[in-house]
Amino acid sequence: MAQIVFVRHAQPDWPFADARELRGAARDLVGLTALGVSQSEAIAVNAHLEGAELILSSPYTRALQTAAIISRFRDLHLSVEYDLREWVPDETGECDSFAAIRALAEDFRLHAGEYPDGETRVWETRSSLRARVQGVLSRFAAHRKVVVVSHEMAIGSVTGAAEIEFAGIVEWNT
Repeated sequence: MAQIVFVRHAQPDWPFADARELRGAARDLVGLTALGVSQSEAIAVNAHLEGAELILSSPYTRALQTAAIISRFRDLHLSVEYDLREWVPDETGECDSFAAIRALAEDFRLHAGEYPDGETRVWETRSSLRARVQGVLSRFAAHRKVVVVSHEMAIGSVTGAAEIEFAGIVEWNT
């Protein structure tokens, strides 16, 4: 059984995305703010990461940049795992603003992450998100301790944590 140390990515540069009117997947290319880099450096030396054998990261830039900083400080192998990406708020790819994403997230929360009976939505369900994240974790269950850098809703889908601050830690055992 592996101990998983989930780390939510550090503060992303959303003003950069908004200023350029980035839409859909282009928003996921946004890196960290200067504060986000500092948060990543601080988390890299956090005692909760002691004894980790490797780092797994979402492919989204904000998570990957956070993981790369931790990897550099800890001298740990870093593996990018596609299925550790964030919850998909709009599977059509049409979402054009953070406000629209927030509205979809509110609908997700209103329905506890699952579609109401007989209805569908454009967002990914909590059960689908949990299944893909757990699929990744199951491949690394033989390790004693793994750092997983991902996103608030992806982490919460597995651990039940509701609000996780940027560069926040949630420990969990597989």
